[in-house]
Amino acid sequence: QAARQAEEQLRQELLQEKAVQNQLEGQLADLKRQLDVKEASQQELRTQEKLEQAQKEIEALKVELCNRTSECAQWRDQAQREDAQGSAAKLKVEVATLKAELETWRAECGRLSQASQTELPKMQALLEEEKVAASRAKAEAIEGMAQIKAQA
Repeated sequence: QAARQAEEQLRQELLQEKAVQNQLEGQLADLKRQLDVKEASQQELRTQEKLEQAQKEIEALKVELCNRTSECAQWRDQAQREDAQGSAAKLKVEVATLKAELETWRAECGRLSQASQTELPKMQALLEEEKVAASRAKAEAIEGMAQIKAQA
């Protein structure tokens, strides 16, 4: 009977040990779940921090893009102004060249006009001399014909 009592006591202790073990295993499972939750929370927090960092970088890149876009617009405007100034300068040179050519032609026309005015009286005098000479030649020819007719 003492053996049975000892055996029963051992069984009771074993059941208690099993109950304690089950309780400890339950606590262990709870702790594992809590650890998993904490790890997930930490992972979510790291992900959130990375997301915030990425958003900050995106904002910085947007600002940089805006600055670069503004610089490009300024450069384009400057290039257009310089191009317009260059075109205006080229146009001024071309206008000056054309004006110089016009003045050259005007001077040449003036010279030719003046030369023709001084030459015109000379040519008219020569023409008058030629007319007089032609009239003399005609008169001589008529006189010569009249002499030939009179002799005949």
